[in-house]
Amino acid sequence: MPTITLKADESFCNDLNEMASEMEVSKSELVRRAVNAYRNNLEREHLKVAMQKASYRVRRLDPDLSAGLDSLVNDGLEDA
Repeated sequence: MPTITLKADESFCNDLNEMASEMEVSKSELVRRAVNAYRNNLEREHLKVAMQKASYRVRRLDPDLSAGLDSLVNDGLEDA
């Protein structure tokens, strides 16, 4: 597995050490998990924006449908 070197301030290093210890994982595993979680969050945000844009396009095409969708714009997306 390739090695990555990271420069960080003392506070970051302390936080990383503390979190890794609390989670009983290596610092490398903690960083891998954090990067994967961040990537997944970005993908969810991109999907949310794409879904909202698609909804707005459909709403412009059909005013009757638009009225019915007004209350659903963010339905289920609060936690996404």
